[in-house]
Amino acid sequence: MTRIVVPLDGSRFAETAVPWAGALAGRTNGSITLVSVIPMSSEFAAWITSEQLSHQPELADVIGEREQYLAAVADQFGLREPEIAIRFGSPAREILAVAESVDAQPAVIVMSTHGYGGIKRLAIGSVALQVIHKYQGPIMTVRDDAPSAAPRLDKVLIPVDGSDYSAAAVEQTQGILGEPPPQLHLVRAVGTPSWATRSINHGLVADFIAASQEWAQEKLDTLLEQAASAGYEATAELRPEGNVVEEIVSAATAAGADIIAMTTHGLGGVGRIVIGSTADGVLRHSPIPVLLFRSESDT
Repeated sequence: MTRIVVPLDGSRFAETAVPWAGALAGRTNGSITLVSVIPMSSEFAAWITSEQLSHQPELADVIGEREQYLAAVADQFGLREPEIAIRFGSPAREILAVAESVDAQPAVIVMSTHGYGGIKRLAIGSVALQVIHKYQGPIMTVRDDAPSAAPRLDKVLIPVDGSDYSAAAVEQTQGILGEPPPQLHLVRAVGTPSWATRSINHGLVADFIAASQEWAQEKLDTLLEQAASAGYEATAELRPEGNVVEEIVSAATAAGADIIAMTTHGLGGVGRIVIGSTADGVLRHSPIPVLLFRSESDT
């Protein structure tokens, strides 16, 4: 059973993630933990959370208010008996602590990011970026301007690049999104190499691009066959030119995808996402939720 962790800070912005967490729980028969962190220094947090002080009236009032808030959110969005966690200290660290307190498979963190460009509107060092960079498990990011009425997770766009990680993406997506198997749309965005626009040997450039596109199409066809043989309803699309991030986001919109699912790999996976990478670019610009998960070889 999937455990889903939803960080909430009392804002409507953060609550945008709740119905998506509910949709995920419905597909996976998962449990939801609503976590609210009261920010303070780690030293003070360690002091006030001792057994003797946790029952002080002032702290009890603060904890009670947060518990009432989380209970009201659960009722508003129709969540069934979610776990409630009130923590003190650094928000990012405490969110990670709750998500990582699972002995079996990692919890899925479902959290909101700002609209109008997604994470690019968040300041470096923000809670969302810290969690995304540090967490080793799957994370679903939801734009705070994403539709929240009856969200669906039935059609998934998976960007592929011809690597073994792409082949594993289908299985990992199924493992996270549960039943029934989602409809898949596989997209290979080749992109135009920057050097190609500067080269004076146009014949060589044309041959290289044609060979790259042919190789990409062969890999895409193989993945499509594998997905179909595994029982998925799947389609595939090659986008041979343009900016890779823009093509992925455009393909998701054109296909009517509910979510983009991406595997990250190498150099620490999600923790090593850098500005300008494909995953980071999609996170910043996608109007629909993005599911990031580590390749199994990196976990």
